[in-house]
Amino acid sequence: MAMMKFRAPALPLPGQQYSQENLNQLIRALTLYFNQLDSLTPLEVDAITAQNFYGGDFFGEGRGLYFPYISLENNADQILTATLTPQLVTFGSVVAANDIFYTGSNGVYVTYNGVYNAQYRLQLVNTSNAQNYAWVWVRKNGVDLNGSTTKFSVPARKNATDHAYICAVSNVVCPLNAGDYLEIWWAADAIYVPATSDGIYMEFYAADSEGFNHPSVPSSIVTVTFMSELPDSTVDGVSAIGYVGTPTIQAAASVGVTGVTGTGGVGSVTVTV
Repeated sequence: MAMMKFRAPALPLPGQQYSQENLNQLIRALTLYFNQLDSLTPLEVDAITAQNFYGGDFFGEGRGLYFPYISLENNADQILTATLTPQLVTFGSVVAANDIFYTGSNGVYVTYNGVYNAQYRLQLVNTSNAQNYAWVWVRKNGVDLNGSTTKFSVPARKNATDHAYICAVSNVVCPLNAGDYLEIWWAADAIYVPATSDGIYMEFYAADSEGFNHPSVPSSIVTVTFMSELPDSTVDGVSAIGYVGTPTIQAAASVGVTGVTGTGGVGSVTVTV
């Protein structure tokens, strides 16, 4: 590792005979060098390889950082089966991914604990001559995520062949543990069923399908990206008297565990939150 702010001084060459002045020059040169080593001048290095970084702050452009991510899209129409009935938003292909996986019917799985940002874009179409509404939200591990719903208003069509379009876009940020998964769900108050009823559906357009050159229009797109590690959890009050065994504490983000006690032969204590 080289410091850019200074260089080692040239050391005086000794003479054939002992000289106090020559020794003094050597001591002054070494003193200058070690004073620079002891200074607070920031280090500037061309490259550094290390196993771990502990404490302090990281500053830089971050071009070498590599985070988990996934991008998915669906190149097919998506039609609801019933009004005001939740239905899973599906994705047919993985555009790009690193350490996040899509299993189809079971959503997007993460490999590492962390705080993640999930963003979606849905191409909603209304074939009805009345304004209709669609609701979109996120489920975490099969359970609706509180506060994740967005209500979208889709205007009435212009005529029977000129439908109304909106791009439904939103995002959520949530903590996830390794093995957790996310899904996008939706519903509408009026649904389009070919040759049966008019309403809302998600539409796919192939590339160059409208008389001019353009990329395809997926019916749905979702991206999930890693933002940060989980905040520190607080675990307090784990105590015992006598033979306790091994307490195991597994806490999710920003969760406090208190009041776990035991007397005598307690054995193993496991707390999962």
